[in-house]
Amino acid sequence: MRTATGEDEWEIEAITFDVDATLYNYPMMMFPRLHRWGRHVRLLKQLTKARQRIRREGRQEDLRRRQAEIVAELSGKGVEETYAKIERVLYNGWNVDFRTVRPYKGTHEFIRQVLANDVRIAIITDYPPQKKLEYMGFMAYPWVTIEECERLGMLKPAPEVFMAALDALGLREHPERVIHIGDHYNYDVKGAKAVGMRAAWLRRKWRFTAMPWGEEDKAHDVVPDIVFKDWRDLSRVFVDRCGWSR
Repeated sequence: MRTATGEDEWEIEAITFDVDATLYNYPMMMFPRLHRWGRHVRLLKQLTKARQRIRREGRQEDLRRRQAEIVAELSGKGVEETYAKIERVLYNGWNVDFRTVRPYKGTHEFIRQVLANDVRIAIITDYPPQKKLEYMGFMAYPWVTIEECERLGMLKPAPEVFMAALDALGLREHPERVIHIGDHYNYDVKGAKAVGMRAAWLRRKWRFTAMPWGEEDKAHDVVPDIVFKDWRDLSRVFVDRCGWSR
């Protein structure tokens, strides 16, 4: 675990959380389900490519529709057929198949510690998170806002999605008082730092973005404030840098 250099004490009023691969272990979630979802690998590859293109294109009037158009183009299928398949496989299937998924050790304890120290919490995530949060027990917490990027018509690292969370928190003028926690360097760390927020990077040995259809990390020209591998270590950082109680 590393922290950025500097001895100044942080004044943190809110923490925003990514969901996928941040609150739970993605490979451990995926491997037991390969017998059900393995036949959809081609679709998942096409979805990843479509979302990469959407990130470059910017705001969409209907992001799911645009996503289906791109996947249809890649697969040679009709748009309506493709849209229906994505809804069935991803949004009504994969995305809610979380009844037996367990969050990372220490996540609930960390969130309870955050709240006990009068710090507010919010979600910034690309995919619809409600069922995931519910099944893993996270909907019990008082989230100020759950910013579902699809509903905003754009995906991380678009600055607008981070600004939407800052506005909901009433901290647009003080983004340095908010720290975003996420697993993706390009989307979470760069996105947060671009609007003046602090960033904590959950860095794992495995890299979802290193899969053949994923987007590799670019040069690390933006420095996260914290790099950690264990939520319990992250808790200690806030005790040291913010004077929190344990």
